[in-house]
Amino acid sequence: MARLLPFPISKYFRVLFFTVFFGCWQNLVAQENDTIPKDNEVQNFLSQTRQGKGYLGFNFGIGLGFRNENLTFSNSTVLVEVNFMPTIGIFVFNGLLIGASYDNFNSVASFGYQDFYALYLQNINFTTRYYTKGGLFLEGQLGVGQGNENFKRFNNETINEFDSKKIAFGIGLANFWTRKFNFELMLKYSVMDAEYNSISDDFSLNGLRLSAGISYSLGKY
Repeated sequence: MARLLPFPISKYFRVLFFTVFFGCWQNLVAQENDTIPKDNEVQNFLSQTRQGKGYLGFNFGIGLGFRNENLTFSNSTVLVEVNFMPTIGIFVFNGLLIGASYDNFNSVASFGYQDFYALYLQNINFTTRYYTKGGLFLEGQLGVGQGNENFKRFNNETINEFDSKKIAFGIGLANFWTRKFNFELMLKYSVMDAEYNSISDDFSLNGLRLSAGISYSLGKY
């Protein structure tokens, strides 16, 4: 089966993403002004989310997902997963963030009809957020990725590679405790559809994830 992408994310796209990621970071940090007035949470919010400011975030999450081959939960596998997601973006309007993120997903436990199951996935996502003055924000994501799953049943072990597409929506709360940093908590629901590379079959993965992280505001004060 043809890949959804003409090149492997795990090699070339990941290198390109992090090259752009750190290039933007270095360029925006160079513009910073060393004069930082007295902290005030409202002023910090207005400063960090105004048009033209950059965003650099690192989030860690844990979640619960259901892997199944149809829209029902019969014969589904329940996954406990952890993930790490760096994000970089820019506020195109006050409060409206547009950016990109890299999502690294690993299952750490599974419960289902297999004797053993493990899933590994990498996604590159288009990410957008909108912040309100109270620190509440909404997030939407569209992503593409690649991964593999390893499962064993009746002593037969199988490893399959797949390509995936993902959509996710989240709601979170940010605490703007300094002019440059804020702490974030977010609850996110995601749905992923995957197609195997070597066999004519597919499956879906949907789940809920709780994440926490820290972001840094890039650009002049």
